Amino acid sequence: MTRLWRGTARVLATPALSVLCLVLVCAGLEWAATRPWLTRRLPPPSYGTASRMLDLQWQRLAESHERTGIDCVFFGSSPAHDGLEPAVFADRYADRAGWRPNCFNASLPGMRTASSSALARVALEDLDPWLVIYGYSPRDLALESPSPRLMDTDWLRYRTGTQSLRGALIDRSRAYRLFLGSYTLRQRTMGFNLAQATILRRDGFFQRFGVVSDPEALVAEGRRLRPDLDRATVDERATAALRALLGDPISRRRVAIVQMPIHAAMDDWLTELPVHDASNRVLARIAGDYGVPLWRVPASSIPANGWADPTHTNPGGAAVITEWVADRVWEAAQSGKIEPRP
Repeated sequence: MTRLWRGTARVLATPALSVLCLVLVCAGLEWAATRPWLTRRLPPPSYGTASRMLDLQWQRLAESHERTGIDCVFFGSSPAHDGLEPAVFADRYADRAGWRPNCFNASLPGMRTASSSALARVALEDLDPWLVIYGYSPRDLALESPSPRLMDTDWLRYRTGTQSLRGALIDRSRAYRLFLGSYTLRQRTMGFNLAQATILRRDGFFQRFGVVSDPEALVAEGRRLRPDLDRATVDERATAALRALLGDPISRRRVAIVQMPIHAAMDDWLTELPVHDASNRVLARIAGDYGVPLWRVPASSIPANGWADPTHTNPGGAAVITEWVADRVWEAAQSGKIEPRP
């Protein structure tokens, strides 16, 4: 019987050629994603979160690392974002220690302890900084935030040990992050405040301008708008994430915690909140368990014209806070609680 078909190597060659072409295309896209002539013309690459400010922050953090390396990174919510100024820290530390660290503020408004801890671990693993400072506020440990939870995104779930194909692709592919950045901006699924970007410095510091004129009135307004704080509790997921950060060998003698100050007008209200004292006790216990320095910036050190509102400082107040923190870091380095100059 005559065969109507004949075996050929093309049956195998065609899929192999297709795979080769796909690999070459992906490699070309990854190469293009590293070219400044392309990236300058595109929106910041996205990590698939609900925060375009995070995307901008991590793009600038990566660029700084590629240019000069990163020595210290600050994490926290908005009080740390506008209260810890990298340039001031570097200058003050240089005066005390004789060398000038390259620092970056990777804080984000509304970011809670769980997300800050996870991002700090990512920074320690990827950038190998000499020091990570967590600028803590008691509300950061509270289970009450309506803001997006970064810990629930595919990328951070992947980086904290959960298998996720999309998370791995976001983490390892610059081209895919650029695609997400352009796609999400087109679809308008993620807000991007250009006005905020203009006062977000290249080192990540958020310049909050203005001087509070009537802090008591602002506190009264805060009481009216935020009754949910009365019912807030400590977020166990946040304490677990913080313990995971401090218990990781990579963090040994490289992490310090700074409790950011609040205006005196806030004291009466906050001390009435059960979650405030509970958060402070939990944080002190965790820091003590791992031998991590915990410093509380005295609010009395901030001049009256250094406050933008009862919980945030303007650049003048930030300079006072940052210099105070730099002095504590230098002292800790001298005593061996923090690793000395790398």
